[in-house]
Amino acid sequence: MEYPKLYKNYRLFLIYMILLSTFISAQDFRIILDEDYTDWDTITPLYSDASGDGSGIDFKTLKTTNYNKYLFFLLEMDTEINLQDQNAITLYLDTDNDNSTGLAIKGIGAELEYTFGARSGIFRNGSSNKTISQANIGLVSIPTVTSNIFEIMIDTTVVINGDKLFTNSQIKIVLVDNTTGGDEIPNEEGGLDFFFETSQAQRSVDYSIEKLDEDQLRIISYNSQTDNLFEPSLKESNSRILKAINPDIIGLQEINNHSSEQTAE
Repeated sequence: MEYPKLYKNYRLFLIYMILLSTFISAQDFRIILDEDYTDWDTITPLYSDASGDGSGIDFKTLKTTNYNKYLFFLLEMDTEINLQDQNAITLYLDTDNDNSTGLAIKGIGAELEYTFGARSGIFRNGSSNKTISQANIGLVSIPTVTSNIFEIMIDTTVVINGDKLFTNSQIKIVLVDNTTGGDEIPNEEGGLDFFFETSQAQRSVDYSIEKLDEDQLRIISYNSQTDNLFEPSLKESNSRILKAINPDIIGLQEINNHSSEQTAE
């Protein structure tokens, strides 16, 4: 059937608009650690855990993605906890996708073992074990207060003692609450497979902390860490932070050995 030229042009226009909207959506994709979980809506859970299959902390859902050199996790559980304290939740990553290397755990060979409640872990490379902190792997998790949902980010470009942490485009993931009868993701052996997406456009994201309305009142809580506000070597850093935030009211913690007058000055 020979379609009128106008109809054919209309079909081409629709196809063009569909492709354009797909391209824009791909370009706009990004994960931002901000406790707004709508950016995870289009990501299918890597694992959905059965309810009540572990004592204590009960895992529900784990989502995983990568973007702009970072590996992201969204962990949801039934229990409200402080992820950074008083728990034994441990993340195991087989970063070379070889179960004959690293720590043998649930059918994978984990190069990275990180316990969130201890804020530390171990990087295993051959016969060498290196104790690490969250700073060593560029790990950030939020919120820093109690919740039942956490966003977690790890830098995939980090190098530890001259060795890359991630050496394969495919990794395996295991999450365990290392308590008696603690929950596990996955329940089965072999871990969860995750394939890094390498075709995404990597782009910077612009941020602003300017007030949306000058009539708003900005209040910050600032932990000076045992009078470090008065440490001469940190004066420039503290000044830069406070000037950038430009608060109206500051609530200072751990001013232990200085008066309110000294603090105000």
